[in-house]
Amino acid sequence: FTLELASIITLVTMLISYPMAYYIYKARARLKVVLLILVVLPKLSNILVLVYGLQILLANNGLVNQALMLIGVSDGPVKLVYTMFSVVVGEVLLIAPYTILVITAALHALDPTLRDAAKGLGATAVKTFLTVTLPLSMPGTSVALLITIVWALGAFVSPALLGNPNLQTLAVEVPKQTFENVNWAMGSTIAFVMLMMMTLVVLLYNWVLASRMAWRRQGLP
Repeated sequence: FTLELASIITLVTMLISYPMAYYIYKARARLKVVLLILVVLPKLSNILVLVYGLQILLANNGLVNQALMLIGVSDGPVKLVYTMFSVVVGEVLLIAPYTILVITAALHALDPTLRDAAKGLGATAVKTFLTVTLPLSMPGTSVALLITIVWALGAFVSPALLGNPNLQTLAVEVPKQTFENVNWAMGSTIAFVMLMMMTLVVLLYNWVLASRMAWRRQGLP
């Protein structure tokens, strides 16, 4: 389940983070400040407070269900909490601020004259984005992707508080085996497996990065 959850969290986080970072990048100065504050705001509160607040919002009598019934989407409360949905939403809220900030920084590091030159040569806004902005922002985006995968593999708070017994990750199993079952050997083994998974991800990232640099030295695309 850990790998399945990590894959979903990574996909959802990146699909949200890049468009949000790009919108911040293109926004005017005052709006940019407001958006950055909104992105950072969740990280200024305690993680447990954030997750418990989300638990209240997604409850059967929470604001989300009340809104769904008000607009006629559902006739009764929809089970949102203690599901895969709530676990993914909780982890995305915890991870997204970091990935958005990393991608935003990568976008702001781009030379604006390159985009202007592309437009001057007749490229449309979409083509400029696809041929200039997106490729040049890939190094920063790949770092954000690495952060997301490593964090998602170690997901603990959301699965523990927003999941159910069928939605438990390896990170949740470590304290369960160690303190509840008093099985230190199993707890240590699970922790070691988690460490190896994260190490493999980092090593794979470094290998891909090194291969990409080698290809560029050889003049390959």
